[in-house]
Amino acid sequence: MQRTGLCCSVWMWLASIILVLSVVTSVSGWGAGQTTIQHRLVTPGSISGRVTLDDTNGPARFAAVSIQPVEPSSSVADAAKQKDGDPGILTVSRIVRTTVDGSFLISHVAPGTYYVMVDADPYLSAAGLLTREQLDHPTKKIADLMARLLVPVVVMSGRNSTADVRLHRGGSLSGTVRFDDGAPFEASVRLFRMEDKGVWKEFHAHLSGGNASVDDLGRFRFVGLPEGSYRVSATLSVDEEFMSRRRTTIEGWMSRSLYSLQIYSPNTTREKDAKIYQLSDGQDEEGVQIEVPLGKLHSLAGSLVEKASGRPINAGHVSVLFADDGKELMSTDVSAEDDAFHLAFVPEGSYTLRVTNARDADRIEVLNPSGAVPPSNTKEKTLQSFGQTTQSITVTTDVQGLLIAVPSSNHTDAAAVVSPGADSLP
Repeated sequence: MQRTGLCCSVWMWLASIILVLSVVTSVSGWGAGQTTIQHRLVTPGSISGRVTLDDTNGPARFAAVSIQPVEPSSSVADAAKQKDGDPGILTVSRIVRTTVDGSFLISHVAPGTYYVMVDADPYLSAAGLLTREQLDHPTKKIADLMARLLVPVVVMSGRNSTADVRLHRGGSLSGTVRFDDGAPFEASVRLFRMEDKGVWKEFHAHLSGGNASVDDLGRFRFVGLPEGSYRVSATLSVDEEFMSRRRTTIEGWMSRSLYSLQIYSPNTTREKDAKIYQLSDGQDEEGVQIEVPLGKLHSLAGSLVEKASGRPINAGHVSVLFADDGKELMSTDVSAEDDAFHLAFVPEGSYTLRVTNARDADRIEVLNPSGAVPPSNTKEKTLQSFGQTTQSITVTTDVQGLLIAVPSSNHTDAAAVVSPGADSLP
């Protein structure tokens, strides 16, 4: 019995070896369009190193370290194209932190060639400054920046590779946000940078992105900035917030903006009039001021009506455009609460009001499960659609009871506007 059991074990072991060998061996001879199947077990490698600060020669403690393939796989390239529709975004899937002596270890790295990137305030970050497109097709200027910020490293199977990184201190922009009466404004502050061909884009210097935090005294600071031209703005917004709480625990939270207005430094709502701050390498620009001109902001509210009959229309989108260049200042939807649109802070000036997606809608409020945010959602059915319309208006004071006449479906015209408290332009 023992001999028989031993023989069975040997035969089972041999069969397993044969099966493994059959998988590893290339399979060919399938005629035209032959296919080769080959499976290889690849042992990952690792990357270790130390991050130091260029200005102090001290260790970079708790800095975020990530890697980016020099030649991305098709899956990485596809992910870059899908995120926010931006084909140039860098995708970072794993981040490790340096220890108190600035050392780091990234384990389980597939063999290949990588760039090591480090992100730490207030130092320059490759993840914030470079795109995938720039890594793949660098200009001379970008190549110089890559040489300064990126450390290439080759990872081999089953081996550890070393990559030491030095961080270079970036510039900064700091200042305060206040209302025109002197009170501080704990706003969301955004940063814009001039890119190639004079195009302004919102800029995030680090992996975490986001806007600058503002304290209760209205103070903000952007750090890790490369040399270049910048603008800053504060967001004045009306938001709708929902929260689900169980005793002291917040289980769900959601916020959505009803409308917002950008106030650019020093105190303008027009991007073209914003002050431009020119930073050199490592420069700290202090004393940036953003003032919210409350005395020149007015409320604007009204309703949509059918041009032919004068009856109310309970849904639509209203945009406020600058009269001279047609750029949008702000916009909002007709509220389901009172079938009217409301804008709390429109600056004094000349504008074009544009109405789109005007419609009669039947709405039903459906409750969400208990504890969900928001607590309900609106199911809407369009009963009738209307055309678009525009109208010029000059705002000099608060405007209430504004009526905008909207044409019938498939027609677009300039509707008459009854605007108490406002002057209509010809």
